[in-house]
Amino acid sequence: MKGKLFPLIRVFISLGLLCMLFWIMREEYGKIYSQIRSTYLPLFVLAWCMYNMNICLITLRLRTLLKSEKIKMPFFKLLELTYIGFFFNNFMPSAIGGDIVKAYYAGTITKEKAKSYVSVFMDRLTGLFSFAIIGCVALVIGWNAITEPTVKRSVILFIIMCGTVAMVALNAKIARMISKVLSKVHFKNIGEKLLKVYNMLHSYKNRLGVIWKTIGISMIAQASYFTVMFILFRASHSDIPYNVVFIIMPLVCVITMLPSLGGLGLREGAIVALFGPFVGADKAFGVGLLLFGILFTISIMGAIIYMVSPQFRKVKLEENLGEEDLI
Repeated sequence: MKGKLFPLIRVFISLGLLCMLFWIMREEYGKIYSQIRSTYLPLFVLAWCMYNMNICLITLRLRTLLKSEKIKMPFFKLLELTYIGFFFNNFMPSAIGGDIVKAYYAGTITKEKAKSYVSVFMDRLTGLFSFAIIGCVALVIGWNAITEPTVKRSVILFIIMCGTVAMVALNAKIARMISKVLSKVHFKNIGEKLLKVYNMLHSYKNRLGVIWKTIGISMIAQASYFTVMFILFRASHSDIPYNVVFIIMPLVCVITMLPSLGGLGLREGAIVALFGPFVGADKAFGVGLLLFGILFTISIMGAIIYMVSPQFRKVKLEENLGEEDLI
């Protein structure tokens, strides 16, 4: 029952937010349609290509973390998994997200389940830290360009949150306290499993070189993603400063991580709310739809890879993912 309820909640949130957004923008349909029709196609194609470059960089980041765990996996095999992850995140109304799919298949192929899950988790965590670093630098450089105090406060709060997470993950005293608490949880050995995973995460304090390398790759990857947004605004004939995009996009990315169907609805709403004051709600919504178009085509590519690759197609995730795979 719980396995079916959560996917329904995700779909309800996404569709509900989209319907609300379309209702709010109902008087701007004509402007939005004209804007999308007048999109400068060469720039849109450039944005699409840059997003695929971003996917290659994300794959390289995960491969670096897997190698630090002594797990060898071909780059192009991981690239396939990344595209498949996009498909599951954006179009599969199930409790199985793209990260779990990547971790599951990486663990199945390499026979290193726990290490694969930890690597995928660290992959997401270093991505968050890169958001914080980019947001911090962009905020310092473009402080005067942001007139909305809410945006400034949100970025600062996000940076503080990421610092807190880093302290929890790497601080020795906090690690001992968390280990003590988890060791007392005996229900279905959940505490033991969580403790094992947490100890593996905490061990990264001795691999700071790997962490900084993956954060560096993340920063390049996120910079390319944010540049995609800048290009889409330009393709839509919207003039917006580059540093403003770099300040706002980390917030958009964090908002899309909330429960939904691949960020659908949340992403478009955040783009309208945060970019609207700079370019107008109608243009921001149009750019959100263009970004969705890019994500849609990439997700379709992931679906094709999933269907034609025997090692992925033959495995029914819903039947094979046990409780131990989700911890």
